[in-house]
Amino acid sequence: MQRFWLTSKLGKLSFDLQCHLDSLGIDYVCTQKEIDLFSLDSVKQFIEAHQITHIVNLAAHMKIDLAENEQKDMAYLANGDIPPVLAKAARDFSIHLIHISTDYVFDGMKEDPYKEEDVCHPIQVYGKSKRLGEQKMLEVYPSALSLRVASLYGAKRPNVVSTFIEKMQKQEIVHAIIDQTSSPTFNQDVARAIYDLKDQSGILHFVNRGSASRFDLANEIEKLCKEFFVPIVVKQILPIAQTSSGFIALRPVRSVLSTEKVEKILKWKIPTWQEALRTYFKANYHDQQ
Repeated sequence: MQRFWLTSKLGKLSFDLQCHLDSLGIDYVCTQKEIDLFSLDSVKQFIEAHQITHIVNLAAHMKIDLAENEQKDMAYLANGDIPPVLAKAARDFSIHLIHISTDYVFDGMKEDPYKEEDVCHPIQVYGKSKRLGEQKMLEVYPSALSLRVASLYGAKRPNVVSTFIEKMQKQEIVHAIIDQTSSPTFNQDVARAIYDLKDQSGILHFVNRGSASRFDLANEIEKLCKEFFVPIVVKQILPIAQTSSGFIALRPVRSVLSTEKVEKILKWKIPTWQEALRTYFKANYHDQQ
């Protein structure tokens, strides 16, 4: 019997993962604040009581700009200290642990897609804290899996795509960052990958294939809004630099992840980011056609 434990039930990825597990008929439990994830005893008691076979760690501090200053300590606690606690418990029970990591562990200075073996050099507190948690987890339990993802969007809003759509529905001019390129990734694909990679270990990258700046993404969204008859008033999308965006924390200029390794494991072809975005529109705006 398989029983998954999702350590966050309110997050965007958690919602899509729950939907995927439901579709497969897989048993799972979700928690939010019921369990002290910093307490090894509490975690082990929960695992034993619920007969957990797989942990998916979705708990994280993801407020990137706040993490840079006033919530720095919170970021290091959530992102750096929880993964090794879960790893110790998973190791002691010999169960599987899947930890969700990020493309922000890289500095974004590499032209080619980052491979799992590439040296990490995060440039903001969020990335540094996520990298620390990933390292500590794998030191404790090498059989755990750190799955690095990027630029997620899905059924639950707000997300990077829905935010652009909302701006296009309210503003005639929308600005989009030109110097931040990654692989926009659909949560439904990530959820499918999490389950299919549930027994893997080490570090793997999973993103939708291809790459796009936020400016590229905004233009593709505008095109699909017109195709799917989503009402928008935007007349112009203008590129801006991160320095003009109001961000406090720098994002990697180019944090495209290679999926070469994971594609050899999965039995299905990873959609491109454009294909995945179209699937998102079909799921969310089908009735408007």
